[in-house]
Amino acid sequence: MILAIDFGTTSWKAALISHEGDLVKTALIPTPVVTRDGFPCYAARELGRHLGALTAKLSPLPAVRLIALTGMAEAGLAVDKRDGTPLCELRPWFDRQALPIYQETRSDPRFSGRPEATGLPDSHKYGIYKLLTVLRRGRLPRDAVVWMSLQAYAAFLLTGECAEEPTVAARTGCLDLCSGDWDAPFLHSLGLSADSFPRLIPQGAAVGKTRTDGPCGLPAGIPVCLAGHDHLCAAWGVGAPQRGQAFISTGTAQVLLSAVSAPAPSTGLSYGPSPDQGLYACIGSIQSAGGSVTFWKDRLFRGEGYDALIREAGQAPYPTRLLYFPYLSGSGAPHLDPEASGMLLGLREDTSRGEMLAAVYEGIALETRCLAEAMGLAPGSGIACTGGLTLHPRYMQTLADVLGSAVCVPAIREATLYGAARLSARAAGIAAGIADLPVPAIRERYAPDMRTHDVWTRIYQQRYLPLMGLTGSEDLSHGI
Repeated sequence: MILAIDFGTTSWKAALISHEGDLVKTALIPTPVVTRDGFPCYAARELGRHLGALTAKLSPLPAVRLIALTGMAEAGLAVDKRDGTPLCELRPWFDRQALPIYQETRSDPRFSGRPEATGLPDSHKYGIYKLLTVLRRGRLPRDAVVWMSLQAYAAFLLTGECAEEPTVAARTGCLDLCSGDWDAPFLHSLGLSADSFPRLIPQGAAVGKTRTDGPCGLPAGIPVCLAGHDHLCAAWGVGAPQRGQAFISTGTAQVLLSAVSAPAPSTGLSYGPSPDQGLYACIGSIQSAGGSVTFWKDRLFRGEGYDALIREAGQAPYPTRLLYFPYLSGSGAPHLDPEASGMLLGLREDTSRGEMLAAVYEGIALETRCLAEAMGLAPGSGIACTGGLTLHPRYMQTLADVLGSAVCVPAIREATLYGAARLSARAAGIAAGIADLPVPAIRERYAPDMRTHDVWTRIYQQRYLPLMGLTGSEDLSHGI
């Protein structure tokens, strides 16, 4: 049996997966967010307890031969290099405490040209800015601190060993994509070194084995693997995308992912290591996709379940008379602006709440088209899609129509957990049957209506793109 754990934005999940690839049992807990100094975070010293609470929901645990960890890419913390003691709380990927340092370094020559080395457009979310913020606030000596991802820290609690794998290491902004190693000259220029981060291991490889005093009460000696970036794991859960194909993972954030032969940093998209040798992962994200749906549900459908939302959104005019920009947490590539704001246009006295939610679906789909065009993905290629928004038929059909491509929902629950198990089993050299499982069957297929696609093309070109500039970070209230 394989135990897979996913540290997500909204919930932390675990699953028991058989060596034949069956999801035997799943469990989740709400992501344990606390507030410190006015910012959301995760209590580092409570991580072991939360891990124990999560795995307890799977009890009685059968014999586990492998533990696979995945989760949010940029979440992490600084620890004492000597003993791993937390020096701050776990910062989520969307943490904004690093914005001041990020803005200060925009003109710093040490940070110029970084996309060529890292494959990433610059962003305050990367680990390097979080680390520099912690060092400044705590007045900590730079040679005494290590920055660890949430998954790496969980593996440390379980094994006592400190390591990181490439797909999450890349999201620190300190991995040289060409060499596949920490960018030592860049780190040295900041008074840091490669030792400011954990040693690197291959994606899916074992950090070490569980120790007798670990937080989950598991037997000693079980390999603990770092499966990598959650969205990459989800892609592998349904069959790794080939060159020119795309995969969508919908959650609080939504990611469009494709496999490419070489990075093209000038696009503003993110490029990183891929499980497939010779290819790179190209990633574009919408920071508030499912997050937008939750935001409006909490305001318009307070106390009601998602069934009411899905039903009323499905009854709204199609297309709606509204236009929504899903920038509640800023906009991502190819128009990166951490200060961009969400926007809903076209409200009238008779606008229903269902129409507003349908407009949210449309805005997410239109933003996905921006990403697809930046990636050079042509209409007509099928796209696999997993995640929470696949349960919203109106969104799925809108996505197919806007992109002009069939959108397929694989018949598998918890693709991220399943992909983490597949990647880790392959890297660890055990349970080979999981790594060789066929691509899951398709549960649902949403075919595009090409006449409707033409309508959406006009909306996209004549309304969405021209109005995008209104969401920018310029403070229009200046002087009031």
